[in-house]
Amino acid sequence: HPVKSLKDLAELMESAGMDYYCVFSMPSPLFYDTSKIQSTGMLKISGLEEFPYAVSNLGLYIAAAQFGNKALPFISIDTSNKAKEQTDLIARLLKNDVVYGLKFHPLSLHAPVGSLIGSDFMEIAREYNLPVILHTTHDQWSDPALACKVLEYYPSVNFCLAHTAVFRPEAFERIDDLPNAYLDTSPFLGNC
Repeated sequence: HPVKSLKDLAELMESAGMDYYCVFSMPSPLFYDTSKIQSTGMLKISGLEEFPYAVSNLGLYIAAAQFGNKALPFISIDTSNKAKEQTDLIARLLKNDVVYGLKFHPLSLHAPVGSLIGSDFMEIAREYNLPVILHTTHDQWSDPALACKVLEYYPSVNFCLAHTAVFRPEAFERIDDLPNAYLDTSPFLGNC
């Protein structure tokens, strides 16, 4: 359901009787100029953010704190640029107990889902017992079969494969054997 703000979402969830709900920023951070991605196939740094998701993750934290304790912020991450700055921000937010999980959208970042393996983001997820939402779709970046390799590598971290792993039968077969795998049932709408 499209909403204009976290306040709108909080009101919608309240009216629907939802106890808690995960929130995260849109997939494309201000760090990149995405206006030319269709014509060039490349992401270019915009200069609008110091590092990926700097503004949107802080904004999400502030908005979630303002509009109730039912919104559970998942911090968006980018493995391809300035990971240290991102993990420093996550560490600061973790001190305030406001991080409920991580969200990785490989397609919008042109960063393979496998780039999570060995990353500091996954060490944080493991250390703080944070679940990770992985965007999945039919592409070279976020294919569910590739995502399953990450789940296998980190058996102590819980993962949610978004968009029902795009209904890939081979992904469903692998997920059945992975106790740390969960599926959401959200639809895939454009570049969600």
